Amino acid sequence: MQEPSEITFSFIIPVYNTPAELLRECLEGICGAGEVILIDDGSTDRAVLEYLSAQRDRRGVRLLRQENQGVSAARNAGIEAAQGDYIVFADADDLIDRALFQEAAEFVKQDPETEVFCFTYQTVDGKGKLRERGKATREAFHISSFAELKHSERADRSWHLNGGVVWAKIYRKDVLSDVRFETDVCFAEDGLFNFVLGQRIAKICCIALPWYSYRINALSVGHRYDPHVQDKFARTYAKMKEIYTAAGLSLPETDLYPTAIFCYYLEYTLSIAVYHPQNKMSRREKQQLALGILRSEPFAEALAALDECRLSKPQRMMLSRLKKGRIKSARRLFLLKQKILKILYR
Repeated sequence: MQEPSEITFSFIIPVYNTPAELLRECLEGICGAGEVILIDDGSTDRAVLEYLSAQRDRRGVRLLRQENQGVSAARNAGIEAAQGDYIVFADADDLIDRALFQEAAEFVKQDPETEVFCFTYQTVDGKGKLRERGKATREAFHISSFAELKHSERADRSWHLNGGVVWAKIYRKDVLSDVRFETDVCFAEDGLFNFVLGQRIAKICCIALPWYSYRINALSVGHRYDPHVQDKFARTYAKMKEIYTAAGLSLPETDLYPTAIFCYYLEYTLSIAVYHPQNKMSRREKQQLALGILRSEPFAEALAALDECRLSKPQRMMLSRLKKGRIKSARRLFLLKQKILKILYR
């Protein structure tokens, strides 16, 4: 184990045609805080390629190039190349507060036994304007699994802790020795990564310090219209089932954590494939598409698990409306999801 004063960080940032201005803003908060590894995943935009090439001469920045293979392969390449004691994953269009990260580094230095540090975070709009502030009290507590992020009495919803993503976290590199991102899925790969890792670690520290800002970018892969997102999730679900089975678990299991995760994925899938503004289907066509998604194996199982919860009459009416596809907008779907999660974690 390294002495606290000697620890180093490796920032792993996949890049695929990310606008140079957004990438520049991301790097402003990182450079000087540790080793920065940029993985160009086959970018084709000339301005982006020129900006990336210019980073070769920047101190502390390493540029790796590969043919387009997806974010998982890019992150895996970054893990292989990383020389730091701790690894930080960041999306190329997100923001990092340098001063707050230095505070986070102090927490890490004082707690060498912890394997993963999970921090609160903020959300900003496409221009970097704050949309939702993250809890910043510097409170800290320990848990033994990502599932406890939702069940812990210490972490109410104001904490903004998310076990389904790899950003806003600091991973001790040695615990990733044989853990990699699945390259044959392109949906919810972060959640798969954390689940596999979660089977091998025993100590996670949660800290209310929002050094990471997640950008709501309408042009990013995670927010633009995708009529095929259900097929992508089907592949992810098959992989999840394989991993859960190998771990001796089921989907959903008695613990409601997988059910809650599927509620997140369900909202995302419906929002991107059905209720997205660019979807020009009629209302009836949208309802039929929504019903097909709701009745698919993973979501049908998750909704069935909700039937076992103690629900009030209004809550059961909400659930019934969801199962019948009677949701008219992404906003209403989001509000319904929030209510469902409140039921699960009350």
